[in-house]
Amino acid sequence: MNENTDAVFGLTQTISDWRLGRDVELKSEGGQPFPDVSPISVGEILLCLKRIRKSVSRWSKRGGRQGYLYFIDNNIGR
Repeated sequence: MNENTDAVFGLTQTISDWRLGRDVELKSEGGQPFPDVSPISVGEILLCLKRIRKSVSRWSKRGGRQGYLYFIDNNIGR
């Protein structure tokens, strides 16, 4: 794996652990802690990841290699 792949994997694993209710310390870019949320199941995590993978495929077909990145950049409300 390369550095970017490792970073995406690590962040995905951390967020998944947080949503599963595991003890993970997360802080926003501003240093604020993430809110406590009700845990979800492993099955729900898998459904979310499959949906993201499908979206990556769709937007990459439309916008090329970085199509999904452009889609996310234009739609995450920063």
